[in-house]
Formats: sequence, C-alpha cells, structure tokens
Amino acid sequence: MEKNLSELLSYFEVPSYVISLVGIALYLIRVLHPITLFSSNVVEQKLFSKERLFFVVVCKYFAYGLYFGFLFICISISFNNRFGWTYNEVVNGVSPIFIALIIIFSLIANETRNTENVLFKARSNKIIKILVFLLYLIALFTFYINSALLIYFSEYENSKWQIFALLIFFLICAAIPFISIPVIKFMNGSTKKAVYIKDQNNEEWFILHPINKDIVLLGDNSDPKRCEKTMFKKIEDIYNEPITLKIEDT
Repeated sequence: MEKNLSELLSYFEVPSYVISLVGIALYLIRVLHPITLFSSNVVEQKLFSKERLFFVVVCKYFAYGLYFGFLFICISISFNNRFGWTYNEVVNGVSPIFIALIIIFSLIANETRNTENVLFKARSNKIIKILVFLLYLIALFTFYINSALLIYFSEYENSKWQIFALLIFFLICAAIPFISIPVIKFMNGSTKKAVYIKDQNNEEWFILHPINKDIVLLGDNSDPKRCEKTMFKKIEDIYNEPITLKIEDT
C-alpha cells in the first residue's frame, strides 16, 4: 500500500520529503494501530506494554501542548488587539513564583494527615480551596499569555528562531496537566482508576503492568510502591477472570 501511494504521489510530482513523511505516517499507523490505542479503555490499557503505554502518554501530552499553546496564543493576540497588552518582564518574573508556591502548598497540604494541622483544615475549607484554585488559574494564565506575547510579537532576525521559540512554548504548555495535578488533588477532584481481579480467597489483586507479552504483574495495592505482596500471572489466565474497575480518591 505504501509503495503504491508513493508511486501515486511521485506521479503528481509531490516533493520527496512529503512522500517520506507520508510513508513514515502509514508505517506507524500499520505498526502501532493508533485508533486501537487511543480508543482503548482503562482495562485494556492495563494490559498494554510499557512502551505502548508510554507512546499513548506522550501523544496525549503532545496534544495538550498544541491545544494550550494555540489557546494562549489566540488569547494573547486578542488581548493585544483589544487592550494593548504587551510583554511585561515583572509579570513574567512574579507569576512563576506564585505558580511554584501554590504547587508546593498543595503538595504539602495533600500529604498532611493530622486533622489538627492548619493545612489539613485548609484542605477541608471550600472557600480556601476555591481561592487557591482561582489564584493558580490567574497566575498560570498570566504567565503563559505573557510568554505568548513575548514570542509572538517579538521581532526575530531569523524566522527559525521564532519557530524554535514556539516549539519550546508548546513544550512548556504540554506540562500544564502534569504540574496541575497537586492543585487538582487539593481540590479533591483527583481520582485514580484501578483494575483488579479476585483470587480463590476473595482477595483483590490489582493489575499493575505487563512484564512481557505473556506475563503480567499483580499486586495487593494499586500503587506499585505500596505493594506488600506481588505475583506474576499469565495474561491468558486473566482473560478467564472477572475484571473489576475501581475508582479511588487520591
């Protein structure tokens, strides 16, 4: 199929690098089965190899980078046209500090288990949670919009430098879901989907990840680091077991 398509594109005098890209894309589709990967549910993903699961995660973060990158660029252009917003060095220096402080505060509060601690009480207060979340959004949007203003409206001597700066900006945007995890968890909006089977003694064994094509690792806890007991099981044996999906608060 790839050969026939390449010959067809060559017939219409399509540039060689375009033909190469099309060939690579078709090869990846044939080998990786992207539709199957991205339409799979949690149970199916638990049986993915680490390589395939890593590929799915990378593609998701790449999509996040494109989405948030274009979003902030469009907002920055709109604010520049309507309100005359331009890049501000002070804002770009202060907003990351606020973001870091809120993330650190959320991390510490999330790990606090003492009910008498101020941070634990803060996590239980709706007003404080909303205030922290709003401050985080303001600081986040301010930093990324200001950065987009710097990149998009700067005068580069070489267009290659602007393209490079945009690529770095999209890469930074891809980190938004990751750095936002502590804040979302602070808002009690973070849940974890765990998959387990039950043995003959009615004990729960969580599916952690495959070891190879035939063997999967099971544990007595959905978090591999907290497992006290683990076991190996053939994947074909799991197909004959009822698989349960559990939603856990983290």
